[in-house]
Amino acid sequence: MWELGECLIMKRRSRAEEFMHQSLPYLRDPQSSVRLAAVRFIGCATRHIRDQDMETQADILSALQPLERDRDISISSLAAHTGLILRAPRVQRRSWVILHTLCCWCR
Repeated sequence: MWELGECLIMKRRSRAEEFMHQSLPYLRDPQSSVRLAAVRFIGCATRHIRDQDMETQADILSALQPLERDRDISISSLAAHTGLILRAPRVQRRSWVILHTLCCWCR
């Protein structure tokens, strides 16, 4: 199931934030498998979004927070991990871009 989400994000990267917002209601689904799929999708989308606006990030973090105490350990641990990723400072550029720039600058 998560592979479908990965494929969707890769093909429609510009809509990743929109897709994350659409997945938020599924975090409250009574079925644990649906909640887990939603957390996985959000985690997948988070890896592909570099410049996420603060409001979106706050919305997602507040939606994930209750799941960090979910009775299903796979959901609670994945929600906590995804929250850590969202809170971590973002690197503005990929290391290879920085390395390339430094190499060109030194010439």
